Amino acid sequence: MDEDAGLDLGAGILVTGSADCTARSWSVDSGLCLKIFRGHTAPLNCLALDHGKQVLYTAGGDGLIKSWNLMSGEALKVLRGHEGPIFCLMIHKRMLYSGSSDKSARSWVLEFGECTRIYTGHRHTVSSIRLSDGMLYTGCGDTMARMFEAKSGTLKRIFKGHENAIVCVEVVPGKLFTGSYDGSIRVWNTTGVKDETVFGTDFSEKDQRNEDLEEDSEDVQKAV
Repeated sequence: MDEDAGLDLGAGILVTGSADCTARSWSVDSGLCLKIFRGHTAPLNCLALDHGKQVLYTAGGDGLIKSWNLMSGEALKVLRGHEGPIFCLMIHKRMLYSGSSDKSARSWVLEFGECTRIYTGHRHTVSSIRLSDGMLYTGCGDTMARMFEAKSGTLKRIFKGHENAIVCVEVVPGKLFTGSYDGSIRVWNTTGVKDETVFGTDFSEKDQRNEDLEEDSEDVQKAV
């Protein structure tokens, strides 16, 4: 992804991250560039805003997460730990979550910039990440989504059925939505049953092939 964007409606500021290795803030009203955030050495893939403290977090191809004062442009912290490009960030309360091509997701304490948990078991890039009801959901290039207990890092469930990389996930109470390069959106029941709905592709033949996948267990969900 060449560009990502964030919006602070209260401050009237739009923030973008770009392949030119910079992030920029813009006035929503005038369209003028307010600040340029320089310091990354590779294209930016994602950003997140801590609206309460007006802190911007940026990440990309250099494997670093950097934090900035949104209003002054001052560089604050550098969060190190990932061993490959970072593709997704999200903030929840006092925590920051990240996903990388190093096949892991990580959690960080915003105040100190310390990594508190590493979520492992992925076989490819972690491209998307969401948190809901104490569970961390990841979408991965290995075609699977996963559900981890956020505090412990324990893998609780695998959602298996896509035939190409997952590029986005979204969570609402009781449901997980996954979007993939296979052209489909799948809806999963996160309370413990099976993949309920598939949009965008005729899976009549693929359903038969799914029977050849690894055997069911209580921790693995597959499309039917």
